[in-house]
Amino acid sequence: SLWERLWKISAVTKCKNMVWRACANILLVGRFPRFRRHAIVDLICGWCGEVVETVTHALLTYPESRKVWFASPMVIQVN
Repeated sequence: SLWERLWKISAVTKCKNMVWRACANILLVGRFPRFRRHAIVDLICGWCGEVVETVTHALLTYPESRKVWFASPMVIQVN
């Protein structure tokens, strides 16, 4: 299965754990922990202020994240 292959990859355990959490949509990003404790009112991204901050936004669609992916050796362009 996908998860078995993920855990067999030769990588740092912390990185594999982060990928697993992101794929399972349980990675805590930005404002969510404070929203859950009623410390803030909304979930709009605190950096760009444009959209609700989700795992997808934090790791892929946030403008600065897109720059990192494009500059990586994999040269990934996220549309």
